[in-house]
Amino acid sequence: MKRLLAAIQIVIPITRVLLFIFIASIAVTSCKKNVAAPEPIKEGLGTMSAVIDGKACSFNYGTDPNTTAKARLGTSYPNLYELVVVGQKATGWFEDGLSVTIDSPDPITTGTYIFNNASNMRIAIWYCPARIPLEPCRVSGNSGIVTITEINSSYVKGSFSATLSYIDNSGVARTNIVTNGKFNAPF
Repeated sequence: MKRLLAAIQIVIPITRVLLFIFIASIAVTSCKKNVAAPEPIKEGLGTMSAVIDGKACSFNYGTDPNTTAKARLGTSYPNLYELVVVGQKATGWFEDGLSVTIDSPDPITTGTYIFNNASNMRIAIWYCPARIPLEPCRVSGNSGIVTITEINSSYVKGSFSATLSYIDNSGVARTNIVTNGKFNAPF
């Protein structure tokens, strides 16, 4: 019995020390530090998709490995502002690609941009399939609607639709219908 009491007298202080260390480590690791919170990542950033002739397609990749659909905002011709959003089905140089371009005499902001021959504004929606044998790219001729729902210095988000025209490899005029187009791309 005396040996048991002696063992308990030794174990109790050791247990108290271990309990103190455990509680202290929780307190230290749970304390908030004065570190600035990172910028929130916009959900779905780097995405681009559309329904082309009834088939849903995603263009969430860039031409370089580990990149996503991207956007560029700048100027193109003298006195024209330009927005270009581009994506591919997978990484690499030989992949289906889709791009949306707006050239406007006014700065590009939120709103709807409709192709109009009477204005200086130009909308171009390109779809380039990567196929063997090579097929020509399709482009929105006299049609196209692009709606910018969000735009800031970090990203642009919007939707688009168009009828794309092209001449196939046998010389026949063809079209592709693009609906439900969406993009959310970083600059």
